[in-house]
Amino acid sequence: MHTLEQLKASPEYWVETNQNIVFRAVLDYQTKNDMDKAQLAVALGCTPRMTTQLLNGSFNCSMSKLFDIITRMGLCPVLELTPLDVEMKKST
Repeated sequence: MHTLEQLKASPEYWVETNQNIVFRAVLDYQTKNDMDKAQLAVALGCTPRMTTQLLNGSFNCSMSKLFDIITRMGLCPVLELTPLDVEMKKST
């Protein structure tokens, strides 16, 4: 088993963490707008396959596509970079 510090040092941790943030935003958008997957795909400007990946939290797209999807939901993508040692101190 890994410690939280070891997990936070891995890129996979941050990918999964941020995929979960996007997943929750997409699901919330779909729910609030009472959309099925096909309607959601049109609203987000992506393929049905990408919509399924977004709803599964297992997508890997370019930043420009990701930011396009986020802004289509009326949200602002904000990327914040924090030194790893500062983030590690938050864990303790």
